[in-house]
Amino acid sequence: MHTYSWQCIECKTCSACERPGDDDHLMLCDQCDRGYHTYCVDPPFAAVPDDSWVCERCESGMTDKDIERFFAKDRSNFSRVLQRSVIYLNEKKKKNQ
Repeated sequence: MHTYSWQCIECKTCSACERPGDDDHLMLCDQCDRGYHTYCVDPPFAAVPDDSWVCERCESGMTDKDIERFFAKDRSNFSRVLQRSVIYLNEKKKKNQ
């Protein structure tokens, strides 16, 4: 079982980049209820799926301790997700100007 601080839908942040907002691209895992931006998962999604979706964390059965150890060993994975989200948000901002 995964444990984390529950967040209401208005307060939900992406579990990958830890940023709030961009709700139109936020997917919620059907098992753990964590949120992920479509562009923060690997590979990125073009859009939020219409049907059910399970995050990689739940699909793999990894515990929070496993995840912490993984990122402690290789921070580049976290950095890569963060970079991808920043690039996406910058592109979106350019389109809206």
